[in-house]
Amino acid sequence: MGEQDESTLEFHEEAPMETLTRQAFRIPVSGKDNFNVVQETTSLELVDVSLSGSSVSVTTGHEWPVDSLVSSSTMNLGEISVPGLEGRVIRCTPATGGAWITGIQWSNMPAEKKQEIENLLYSLRQELFETEE
Repeated sequence: MGEQDESTLEFHEEAPMETLTRQAFRIPVSGKDNFNVVQETTSLELVDVSLSGSSVSVTTGHEWPVDSLVSSSTMNLGEISVPGLEGRVIRCTPATGGAWITGIQWSNMPAEKKQEIENLLYSLRQELFETEE
């Protein structure tokens, strides 16, 4: 090894990290009435939602590992209810108070519910941008 000038830093390129890119814009819904996912007997607060997935706030003791399957879930979006959902946990991020924000990608969204959800997401997106102006 040769001498290194202390005024410069040398960076070596490493293999690129695998990144998880979200496929759809997620709308924040935390705190809205009747926006939750019911898994068995546990109601989980929805944090955000898109057509293909959602994030829920999960308390310690109820968390799922990444790549685990979530089945027999009901997603409630206000007046829209989607029972019998199955999905896969795609990410878990620690949140405040010992909770986890868990991203779930739904695999069996019924076609008849997709249009209803798409319309709701459009309305929520409009609300979001109106409040930010």
